Amino acid sequence: MVNIRKIIKSSTVQHLAFWVLSFYFIGSYFSISNTLKAIDFVYALFFHVSLVPLVYVNLKWLIPRFLNGKQYIIYFAGALLNIGLAIGIHELAFELLIPALPIDYYIVSFTDTILLMIIYGIYTLLTALLKLSRSWFKIKELEKENTELELNTLRFQINPHFLLNSLNSIYALALKKSDATPEVILKLSRMLKHILYGEVDNKISLQHEVNYLNHYVELQKLRFTENADIRFNAKGDFKNQVIAPLILITFFENSFKHGVSGKINGAYAHFDLNFSDNKLNLMAENSKGKNNNTPGGGGIGLENVKKRLDLLYKDKHSLEIKEDDSKFNIYLTIYL
Repeated sequence: MVNIRKIIKSSTVQHLAFWVLSFYFIGSYFSISNTLKAIDFVYALFFHVSLVPLVYVNLKWLIPRFLNGKQYIIYFAGALLNIGLAIGIHELAFELLIPALPIDYYIVSFTDTILLMIIYGIYTLLTALLKLSRSWFKIKELEKENTELELNTLRFQINPHFLLNSLNSIYALALKKSDATPEVILKLSRMLKHILYGEVDNKISLQHEVNYLNHYVELQKLRFTENADIRFNAKGDFKNQVIAPLILITFFENSFKHGVSGKINGAYAHFDLNFSDNKLNLMAENSKGKNNNTPGGGGIGLENVKKRLDLLYKDKHSLEIKEDDSKFNIYLTIYL
């Protein structure tokens, strides 16, 4: 199937479209009648003998070398010199070239020097603007590609981190020959399916993400059922909403890794997720494990999610982490 967008972005197509419009403009502007005739396009053809070098000297030499280099005075002087050369080529074309050609048309230049300077000035300005705007869009496209590459890199860090924690949990249950092991493996399978197949255009259903978090918490409950108070409350209409995948799981992982796994007396992890008025609020609180002096567990996970939040929800989120001698608190708000 033909990629229309790729064709439109083609430099050859864009240049061709520019010159087709230019021929039509010049032919229409200098036409001696109300309708375009063959003579008008012949005139336009010879007029472009000077326009084409004017445009490409500007595009290929003056703009890249001087305008992009912020040498504005030199560029302005060069543009004026380029216009002067174009006027000279125009005069040679109409005074020497056309009379020497075996054609049936009688063609003379309809323009004076002032009008030529205005036309060439318009073409110089127009091509400069088109060149700069095209460069700007390329920069934006590169920035977008770099952002997507960085996000993908961060996500590749997330999945192994999550999988390692989960496999460690299953290994611990297997050593105990726990009857819960098959159920844990099933929940892990469902979570991996969510990661692999739930995403569309770097977004995922908020309801699916909540289900994923619930599976994760239930998995951890099976592991810590005798040692910790684990609660997860989710409220709100999560349907028809989307969110960046795996943007919340790190806070849950850190709570279990650094607050519950130490098997301290009274260990707990409480999570409240609420969505209303296009605002998603997560409040997480967990007990503080022994020798744990890093809010939220630190490490790759927390730094990772901070970077992803800055990239995906810049100026649309707030994150606050608090701690005291006995607990950690996390308050996250995302405006979807």
